[in-house]
Amino acid sequence: IELLKAEKIATETDDNFQLGLISHNISNIYDNIYWGEGAIEYAQKSYDAYSQTQYHRHCYYSLLHLGIKHFNYYNYTESEKLFKTLLTQVQEQNDTILCIETLTKLASTYWAVNNYNKAITAYNEAIKLNLDKDIIGAAEYSRLSSSYIMTDQLEKGLKYANIAYEKDTAEVWGLYLYNEKCGNIKDALHYLQKEILMQNEILDNITTQSVLKSVENYNLMEEKLYKQSHRYERALLIIIIITIIINKLISNLTSLYINRNQLIT
Repeated sequence: IELLKAEKIATETDDNFQLGLISHNISNIYDNIYWGEGAIEYAQKSYDAYSQTQYHRHCYYSLLHLGIKHFNYYNYTESEKLFKTLLTQVQEQNDTILCIETLTKLASTYWAVNNYNKAITAYNEAIKLNLDKDIIGAAEYSRLSSSYIMTDQLEKGLKYANIAYEKDTAEVWGLYLYNEKCGNIKDALHYLQKEILMQNEILDNITTQSVLKSVENYNLMEEKLYKQSHRYERALLIIIIITIIINKLISNLTSLYINRNQLIT
């Protein structure tokens, strides 16, 4: 509610930097409860706002986050386009950190549409730049692992599946695929059960979407009632002013009438 109020103030004062920051945070709130429409809408607002400022790095990151939101909600054509656009920009700026982040997200988009060879190439480009920066996350290593496994490069797949698991024990998809491919049914089932538990947690979070939507509707209704109340107060003030003017005119006319009668007398 407070962020939505802040958004209104930033819009009214043309403060695009604050509007970009506010919209980014609102987008993340929607993303945390898996409401894609709101997450994408406010990520776009954040990018549009930062684009009106001189904060170029903020603009780059907002474009990255916009691509991530599209990726999260299966708009892979759009996410690929955004990541490619951003990659060109940050390569021109020699921004290694953003190059790594953009390459991994672009690779994830290739992975999502089963273009595993392109995914492997992009991930490995990111790894070459990564060195000791430790920017690449567990999810990316897990997707690289599954890309190798799906192209029958099992040993490389296992290597990156273990790296993903070391970074985050919830990232078990690569380990499941590897054991399933190798016929280790018992181990495969173990990792699959862990994956199902994680997906169930996501489904629980999705059910809270309606709660947050209700919060937004409450805020919009509150604003509507405020405007109605403000219009009523303004109308009442106008009526009072008109009444004062009419009373003043009547008083003046009465005085003129009395003075006229006195003059006649």
